[in-house]
Amino acid sequence: MRLTRGISSRSSMFVVSTFSSTTATSSDGGEVMTLSHAQRLALSLEKLGPTYVKFGQALGSRPDVVPPSLAAALSTLQDDMEPFDNDVAKEIILAELLFREANGKDPLSLSSASGMMVGVDGEKKEEAMLKDVEALVSSLTDEPVAAASIGQVYKAYIPGKGDVAVKVQRPGVRLLVERDAELLLTVA
Repeated sequence: MRLTRGISSRSSMFVVSTFSSTTATSSDGGEVMTLSHAQRLALSLEKLGPTYVKFGQALGSRPDVVPPSLAAALSTLQDDMEPFDNDVAKEIILAELLFREANGKDPLSLSSASGMMVGVDGEKKEEAMLKDVEALVSSLTDEPVAAASIGQVYKAYIPGKGDVAVKVQRPGVRLLVERDAELLLTVA
């Protein structure tokens, strides 16, 4: 019951934002622009969350089913969504890498093996891994290269290994998807 009420408010937000006025202000509050119905639909799906974005992505990949203007607007849901805060992303990345290190794994291992550093003693190994983690986090690009429904991607550098892409999951996305899946199962 509680889940349905929460989703209902999200659904009414969808209805309101899809059929409300055709003007929007930029995130800095300055520029006013006119949005098409297709752009408003894509924006509404983005606001509803990752499950709805996935529906929009699937629909947008079918230009044989939807008008070209709608397919083009929905294509922005692939990798051109509003990014979440970069400081939060860096905190998530740092926490994940430090968690891996605390559990005895090389946090920057590029292989599926254990990633343990061979020939380095305990404290030196921890210092080396921490130094590499700090170097990676400090080398992250200021802005994400791409932002999508589940996460966003940054360019970074791993000492001794080169340039890498670092993908970070949006905070709270797992819970949102689980709730949406529960709702869809209830409705089905």
